[in-house]
Amino acid sequence: MYMYYRKVISDPFTTANSRIFLRFGAVDWQTTVYFNRVKLGTHTGGYSGFSFEVTDHIESKDNEIIIFVYDPSNYGSQPYGKQNIQAISAPGGDTYTPSSGIWQTVWMEEVPKTFIEKIKVTPGLNNVTMNFTVSGPTTSSTRIQVKIQYGSSVVTANLSPNTPSSVTIPSPRLWTPDDPFLYHFTATLDSDAIQSYFALRTFKIGTENGVTRPLLNNKFLFLAGWLDQS
Repeated sequence: MYMYYRKVISDPFTTANSRIFLRFGAVDWQTTVYFNRVKLGTHTGGYSGFSFEVTDHIESKDNEIIIFVYDPSNYGSQPYGKQNIQAISAPGGDTYTPSSGIWQTVWMEEVPKTFIEKIKVTPGLNNVTMNFTVSGPTTSSTRIQVKIQYGSSVVTANLSPNTPSSVTIPSPRLWTPDDPFLYHFTATLDSDAIQSYFALRTFKIGTENGVTRPLLNNKFLFLAGWLDQS
């Protein structure tokens, strides 16, 4: 139920023009993190990632990370699936040995002072709305350069951070099960750059002959094929 992890990192870090984050893919279940004797914070949940900034706590030589984890498994009220502590000494049946503690990658990441923290992409039938969440100082002139490539065609845009912006795609190629086409793009903010992709498609509900059915790209979706909305 109770676990401690300790690691000392001797590699030097430079923070003059960057920020350092300690990131966790997933830890089961309740986590408390200390960095160089400073409590960074806690996280509850065994299936989601989380991170803490350690820029102001970096030391010139050894940097100590201590992680405390509490996981009551089937003795607690949190989701635990078929994990069962009794399965450690008495395996069998439909229960599993608990997988407490760190079970996804842990890493340290160096990023610029201002960087793209996350993106939200909302597709349409002939455009895509992009919202780039930026962490760090920005000005009214700060822009994110977006380059969307598909085949030999390229669409470029300069978008404001932390603001949803729509980008039009000429002659759009829509995503369907028969043609799962993806648009790849690069977003650049000063020295920071990320790559991702999206598809153009919409989902909604319509009625055909009095029957409610899902629509994909304004066409009724059937297991056996497509039927025009008209």
